[in-house]
Amino acid sequence: MHNLNKGKLVLAPFKDIPENEEKLKERSKLDSIEDDALLTGSAKSLCFPLDEELKILNLNIENGKEMNCITNELTHQDNKTTQWCLFGRS
Repeated sequence: MHNLNKGKLVLAPFKDIPENEEKLKERSKLDSIEDDALLTGSAKSLCFPLDEELKILNLNIENGKEMNCITNELTHQDNKTTQWCLFGRS
């Protein structure tokens, strides 16, 4: 959240279900107040990059491998995902 509050984009493993998106939005609103962020909009998922796009970033990551979703701590669930997601906020 700290990087999102600074206006940066964040690439993270994410399982695209409504509960996860809502928890992320709620948390980002709270964190923006605590972090004195200049941005008032909540965090949101922007896109799910294709493997070809991930290769261009040269981060040595790819879709298809099972990972923990970034919202597991917020939802108190053990969501697994195989997709990377790009997040941003306004």
